[in-house]
Amino acid sequence: MRTHMLKYRQFVCCCIFFLTLPWSCLCGEGENAAAQMVSLEVLIERFNQTEEKGVAYEKANPPFDNWGGESAYACQLVNAMGRRGDRAALPFLEGKCRSTNLPSDVRARAAAAYVKIADLDESVEFMRKLYAEDADKTGHWRYMLNQQLLEKFDQAKQKSEVDVETSNRFYQFLVAQVQTPAYPTQAAQIDAYLIRNLPGYETSKQRAVIGDAYASSTNEWRAKTFNPIKAHFDQIPPSKRVDLRSRFPGLPPLPEDKNAGKLLKVALAVGATLVAACAAILIALKRRRTRNRADAPPDNPQ
Repeated sequence: MRTHMLKYRQFVCCCIFFLTLPWSCLCGEGENAAAQMVSLEVLIERFNQTEEKGVAYEKANPPFDNWGGESAYACQLVNAMGRRGDRAALPFLEGKCRSTNLPSDVRARAAAAYVKIADLDESVEFMRKLYAEDADKTGHWRYMLNQQLLEKFDQAKQKSEVDVETSNRFYQFLVAQVQTPAYPTQAAQIDAYLIRNLPGYETSKQRAVIGDAYASSTNEWRAKTFNPIKAHFDQIPPSKRVDLRSRFPGLPPLPEDKNAGKLLKVALAVGATLVAACAAILIALKRRRTRNRADAPPDNPQ
């Protein structure tokens, strides 16, 4: 019964969104025209009112994560901000993406609206920070946001609007995701894109990470997707693999570097222990010699 009530509330919220628009919006040529007719200030005001109601509902009815159906209306408002394309909305949307008070679907829509409005450089930096801070690395929203960024880059590239620095930041962000995989569908998504667009990636040390991470899985899709990658790198000696850090110095360390670092620390610790033991033995021997000399009888006088 409660599920039906929530669905009903969501339907009502969607209807309210369109009914509360100025009448002229309903006569426009689609959603973009409707969004343009409502000012950003009005959309933000309505969002804040909806958030206030939603937070109050969550406090009274934990642990639901959809504001009792209000999140559907909040998503509609955020979508409208994205369609408006007003850059003045960027700070508001960025703040909502990081708010712990918002349901996950509203935060995901706010992120999508931000990337829709922002330029390519801003989008890459925004997503880099968002992914670094986000604890839920397995959400489908990441896959959708990645796809949005890939399409944004391709469109800008076709218009010759991408310079070398922007291109490098974009590819570095993608390679970093592959190198530190959060979820297999995202890894496969970016892997397929980089294979087609980034020379040297196919035989890179960074790509080898996802082969090691997801190969030999009991899941049929994972095995079909990642086992060939693992087999591909089993035929390539580590010394022959490309290290993309020569092109993208900002990439994180590789797992092999971390393991080497641990071995070095162990070796240094063992070495320090041996040095300390040797020093203790030398000190003990020196004290023993000193004691023996003190206990020895004096020489007979001539």
